[in-house]
Amino acid sequence: MARMQGMLPEYIRLNRMYRDIPASEILEGSKLANLRQVTDEKMRQLRLIRKDISAREIRLKENDPTKAILDVQEYEASGGKEYFLQFIDPEDRTLFSLLRLRVPSPPAPLPEGEGNRLEKPFSPKYIIDLARELRKTETSAEKLLWEMLRDRKLLGLKFRRQHPIGRYIADFFCHEIGLVIELDGAIHENMDQKEYDAIRDEFMKN
Repeated sequence: MARMQGMLPEYIRLNRMYRDIPASEILEGSKLANLRQVTDEKMRQLRLIRKDISAREIRLKENDPTKAILDVQEYEASGGKEYFLQFIDPEDRTLFSLLRLRVPSPPAPLPEGEGNRLEKPFSPKYIIDLARELRKTETSAEKLLWEMLRDRKLLGLKFRRQHPIGRYIADFFCHEIGLVIELDGAIHENMDQKEYDAIRDEFMKN
């Protein structure tokens, strides 16, 4: 277990290694209730260091975010390519923020005569007008990501911001590969908003 944790790359998040159950409540099998602590001690003995996301998050550390640098990692995953963008402290790689972008593998060519461009759903005028207003009032996170995407900075792909798709508006959209990027703030934790987001996501996937 210790050696395996030492092999985890920076773009992996280890959510839960062992469920917290008091040893007195375990009826059969292993009665070990502190596997994480045992594993951490074994890693220290082997001089191994965890590098995954949860081990590097800022949390209560006092690292200065103004000294953060952008680090980009690229890797193949499940029939596509992913890009892991992270703002880190260059001294100890403490993680301040992250973004994962997935570029799916190119689809199979369409039969001759059917064309190879994505059809754009009709957007009513009020949606188009709202998209224009949203471009004027973008959040700090949207401004930061737009600086990374604009002018074909990412893989030579052209992105649009606050782009109307039918009756919805995508934060960022790349028509060439049909990729939508959404930046979800705290408002998206609201249950009503979650239901709306689920309907919107299903529409955009189709």
